[in-house]
Amino acid sequence: MSRQIYESSSTLKELGLPQLYPSPPSTPSQAPGAAASFSIHHAFYLKRIVRSILLNFLELVGTLSEEPERYEEKLKDLENLFLNAHALVNEYRPHQARETVILMMEEQIERKRKEIEGVLTMKLKIEELLGQLKKEHEDEPKATGSENAAKDEENARRDEMISIWESFDDWDT
Repeated sequence: MSRQIYESSSTLKELGLPQLYPSPPSTPSQAPGAAASFSIHHAFYLKRIVRSILLNFLELVGTLSEEPERYEEKLKDLENLFLNAHALVNEYRPHQARETVILMMEEQIERKRKEIEGVLTMKLKIEELLGQLKKEHEDEPKATGSENAAKDEENARRDEMISIWESFDDWDT
């Protein structure tokens, strides 16, 4: 029987089991806005059910040691408690899923904001660098004919020095 209950999507009332925690109002016509404002404290009721499970387990152990033939009553009580805890956790899942999605979306938004900040910071650095390069280019004096001749002469001397050093390398071989 317990396997059928765990695999079933039925409520505790449909299965004929007592529900150990309050349910939300089923008909919204009782009080306008009552269903929307109703909330049970899942953690509070789960703690109570877990404590009852522990107490009933101790009672079951005591019963098994003193009167083993009376174990079925305690076993049914434990099964009822476990099924109530299971049903209560399942009721909490939509809320938990919503909260998880909200947290994931907030993390994504934060990551995107940091990424945008990084892109904007890099954009400012690049604009600053381009501004400096433009300013240096504008400040650089235009090369005149005599300066070009001086650069050509310097390049010729450098080429001559390179050929001398290369000839020294040839002597080693």
